Amino acid sequence: MSGGTARDSVWLVLVAAGRGERLGGEVPKGLRELGGRPLFAYALGAAARSGAVTHAVLVAEPELAWTAARALPETSRELLRTVVRGGALRRDSVCEGLHAVRAAVSASRSESSDPVVLVHDAARPFAPPELFARLAEACARGPAVAVRTAPDTVKEVEGGVVTRTLDRARVALAQTPQGARLSLLERAHEGLPGTDATDDALLLEGLGVAVAAVPGAETNFKITSPEDLRLAEAWVRSGGAPWMTDGA
Repeated sequence: MSGGTARDSVWLVLVAAGRGERLGGEVPKGLRELGGRPLFAYALGAAARSGAVTHAVLVAEPELAWTAARALPETSRELLRTVVRGGALRRDSVCEGLHAVRAAVSASRSESSDPVVLVHDAARPFAPPELFARLAEACARGPAVAVRTAPDTVKEVEGGVVTRTLDRARVALAQTPQGARLSLLERAHEGLPGTDATDDALLLEGLGVAVAAVPGAETNFKITSPEDLRLAEAWVRSGGAPWMTDGA
C-alpha cells in the first residue's frame, strides 16, 4: 500500500506454554479443557469481542494448539495469526511471542512497525472484552498494567512475623493483560538478564518508564491450583458471563 499511512494495529501475545505442575496432568495448563473448550479459548474469544485487538499470537505447543484451534469460533480463528512454541520460563515464552509479532510487522507494509502489544496469561481465562479494550487504549499512550485494589488489609511479613501494615489505598494486585509498544516491550525483555520475571510491568519499570495502572476485573483470577480450576468449572457450568458464549 504505497502513499498511505501504516495502520496502527493491536497485537495480543497469549501465553499458554506453562506446564501447570500444581494442576497435575500431562496436558499443558493453557490447553486444559474447561467447559468443553481449551483454557486459552476464553481469553482469545474475549479479545476478539473487544473490538480493539486486531491480531493474536498464541505461545503454546503448536501441534496441540492448532488442533484445538480448529474447533474455535470463526472470530477467534480469524484473530489468531500464528502459534509459536514457548520457552522454559514465562519470560522466554513472552520473548518468543514478541519475536513472532516483530516478524509479522516487519513483513507487512500496511501496518505500523511499532504496534501496541498486550501480553496476557491464558491461565486468566475470564478477562472480559472491555478489559482488553481498556488496556489497548491505555497502551496507545504508554505502558500499562491491569490491577485490582486489595480487598483485604495488607500485612508485610518477614520470618513469619508481621513487620508492618501497609496502606491498602497504595497497594494494587497486578493482573494481565499488561502491555506497551512493541519496541519498548522488546527492550524490557532484553534487559535485566537472568531475571525470571513473572510480570511484564516489572521489566518495564526496570527501564525507568512510568507504567499506568488500569482497573482490572474481579473475574480475572488466575488458575494455579486444582481448587482454582474447580471454581472456574463451576462458574462456566453456571453460565459464566454473557460474552462466554460459543460465538466468542
